[in-house]
Amino acid sequence: MKIIMKNKIAIPGILLSGLLLLGISSCSKDDFKGERPDQKLTAALESYSILLTEAPHGWKAHLFTGSVGGYGFWFEFNKENKVSMFADFRTESGNQAAQSSYRLKATLLPALYFDTYSYLHELADPDNRVNGGTAGWGLLSDFEFSFREVKGDTILLTGNLNNSKLQLVKASAAEKAAYQRGNLNALRADATRFFQTSSFLFLKDNANTVYSVNMNISQKTVAFNYSVGQTMETALLGFAFSGENDLILSEPFIKGGIHIDRFIRTEVAGAPVIKAALAKETMEIQKTENPLFPFFLMWGSSYQLIRVPIETTSQGNKSDFDLRRTAALTAMRALLRAGTTFPEMRIAINKSEKLVVVNQIIRQTPYSFNANFAFSYTEQDNAIKLKYEGPMDGNSTVIEPGFKPIIDGLTDGAMEFDFDLTTPQLRAFGQSKSLTNFRFVGLIN
Repeated sequence: MKIIMKNKIAIPGILLSGLLLLGISSCSKDDFKGERPDQKLTAALESYSILLTEAPHGWKAHLFTGSVGGYGFWFEFNKENKVSMFADFRTESGNQAAQSSYRLKATLLPALYFDTYSYLHELADPDNRVNGGTAGWGLLSDFEFSFREVKGDTILLTGNLNNSKLQLVKASAAEKAAYQRGNLNALRADATRFFQTSSFLFLKDNANTVYSVNMNISQKTVAFNYSVGQTMETALLGFAFSGENDLILSEPFIKGGIHIDRFIRTEVAGAPVIKAALAKETMEIQKTENPLFPFFLMWGSSYQLIRVPIETTSQGNKSDFDLRRTAALTAMRALLRAGTTFPEMRIAINKSEKLVVVNQIIRQTPYSFNANFAFSYTEQDNAIKLKYEGPMDGNSTVIEPGFKPIIDGLTDGAMEFDFDLTTPQLRAFGQSKSLTNFRFVGLIN
């Protein structure tokens, strides 16, 4: 009985399959009009090749990575599959053209591959000594991209591994000349001077709402802070130096009466000045000598690091910290090879994890190494009480005995952190509540 039922089910299936096959074989050639997908892909690659190589003055390029930072490039593609480039992240890359091979590849989408190691690859290098990024991942950047869209003189691409965003914009003759004379370095220097010598910068809309502007030149980010009720909000965007005078944002900042997509370098009384802008319509960046918001609220968002010199004292340090600093230097030098230096410790906070990380930089020419020490914390009356949790890596394990005087100072009572307003530079201090003379001062990044 079961066998009969099985045959009855199977027969309609066979008949249906036969009908489907007959239906397929009866289709006419006219049902397949137009190009096949592979032909369309080949045609698209040819179109992109022409577009890339026939831009007479090359391309302004803005790369926004998974680490938030933005990076500016200039590319010039030739028909021999070579691309020349400048990049905005160090002096050499801004004034010495590098060359890479490139190719267009048919994948799921038409793709642009940069084949040989270049400035572009440095951002994705898994060796964090190259770019200061995450070991194994670098700055979460890419060197293989898929084409997404062409809008007028702009090509939009997406990284195939880390989904970084790459914008290519046709350069003008004047912009090409600017790149070739090292303008990326000049633009970076002027922006650094403007943002680091002006204490507290802000934008103000028509409703008198204040938005602080804090640019981190080394990490290529800009943070906008503003208050919403009793809370602090932060918008953190990347930026890329571009063309003759632009700092292009990773996305427009739109809040209240503020709508900007870039900063622009201009001149006032013969001195370089940076203004906020939407296209070419500019908006004044205002300044004040007084903090707009408490330092602790901005630490970890607008400001990432307090950079405290260790090899030398810093104006504003007190005696107990300097005694511990020199004792730590002597002990750490004894643990490592002759000639090793310890330029600075970098103090960062992760508020979601309630964690402070102290990174002692170790310098063995030509390399720098990180030695990270972890501290959990609790908040106590506008201060934080640190508890030492231990070394976070092999380097910190090695130098931990030498670093102990500083660890002991940090954990003896609560620590207050705030702006130091005694110099024109943007600095912060750490002051022990229990050790009157344990105080250090460092630049803010």
